[in-house]
Amino acid sequence: KRAFYADVKEEMDANLQLKEQLCEKAEALAESDDWKAATDQLLALQAEWKRVGSVSRRYADAVWKRFRRACDKFFERKSQYFAEVESQYIENLERKRALIEEMTKVDVKGITHDAIKEFQRRWSEIGYVPIKVKDELQTLYKGAIDRLFNALRGAGREQALDRFKER
Repeated sequence: KRAFYADVKEEMDANLQLKEQLCEKAEALAESDDWKAATDQLLALQAEWKRVGSVSRRYADAVWKRFRRACDKFFERKSQYFAEVESQYIENLERKRALIEEMTKVDVKGITHDAIKEFQRRWSEIGYVPIKVKDELQTLYKGAIDRLFNALRGAGREQALDRFKER
C-alpha cells in the first residue's frame, strides 16, 4: 500500500512540474502581439493541461490560478486590441464615405488628372473598413472615380475637337 501511494505521489509531483512548465510557457505568451500564433499556442497549452494528470490538492488551486491568469491576460489584451481595431475601421468607413460624397459633388467640368490622382491617394491612405461593407463601398468609389475619368475623357475629346475646328 505504501509503494502504491509513493508511486501516486511521484506521479503527482511529475504532473506538478509539467503544469508549472505550462504556466511558464503561458506567461511568456501572455505579452505576445502575434495574435494568431499566440492564440494557437495557448489553445494547445490548454489542451495539454487537460491531458496532464492531477496534482496534489495542496498545489492544484495555486497552479491552476497561475495558468488561468496568464491565459486570461493574453485573451483580454487580444479582445481589447481588436475592439480598438474595429473602432478604427468604423472611423475609416466614415472618412471614406465623406470622400465619396466629396467626389460626387466636385465640378466635373474643371476636373484634372492631378485632382483625380489626389482623390485616389487620399482613398488609399485612409485604410481598412469593416469587411461587411467593403464591397459596397468599393462599388460606390469605383462609380465616383469612373464618373470623374469619363468627364476628363469627355473634356479631352472636346478639346481635341476644338483644336480640329480651329485648324
